[in-house]
Amino acid sequence: MKVLFISDIHANLEALKAVETLFKKVDKVVCLGDVVGYGSHVNEVIDLIRSYEIPTIMGNHDYFVIEGFEHFGKNLNEAVLFGLDEAKAKITESNLKWLSRLPLNYGFLAEDKSIFCSHGSPWDPLREYVYPDYKSFDRFKEFNYDVIAMGHTHRMVQKNNLSQLVINPGSIGQARDLEGKACAMIYDSDKNSIEKVILDYDFQKELEYSVSCGAKDWVFKHFASVL
Repeated sequence: MKVLFISDIHANLEALKAVETLFKKVDKVVCLGDVVGYGSHVNEVIDLIRSYEIPTIMGNHDYFVIEGFEHFGKNLNEAVLFGLDEAKAKITESNLKWLSRLPLNYGFLAEDKSIFCSHGSPWDPLREYVYPDYKSFDRFKEFNYDVIAMGHTHRMVQKNNLSQLVINPGSIGQARDLEGKACAMIYDSDKNSIEKVILDYDFQKELEYSVSCGAKDWVFKHFASVL
């Protein structure tokens, strides 16, 4: 069984369309959260995800749209606030209801392999970041799953944790390790292996659309190396 993991789309329609070509080439697609935020194609991205009935979990930006961010105890920068304002202003009632019902975690079986999905860490799904240099990967053995998949950091991770795989497919819409690429991962349960997906897309078209919606120069920050 082949499972395509996508994450951190952030309302980037051009990036999502690039990865859409893989949806029918795998057995299952799972979205690890942050469907909205940063970008401006709010409903277009949600509509596409919903049209494929892709299991999706809630990311922190999705949560901010539903519940606000004040009790998170942090100040949000202009880029985050812009994305939240865009989502709140544009999202349809139906898509808002869909977003509000997303779970914090999701588990399933890929044939004989058990898989646990979270946006941040399993212990703190909306806040904790598990970067490639995370110091406590042994801690994941507390969870009796063959694969643990997370998003949130916008960076790819593949850690062979003894008999367990800990992965992050990176970001579809705002990759920070491979700027200007749409990143994802395909897990093959038969081979217990990971295939990294790194695709080109028209990020300039997406950025120009955000600017037309009111984004300032900070929208280019995570694309600086390829502009």
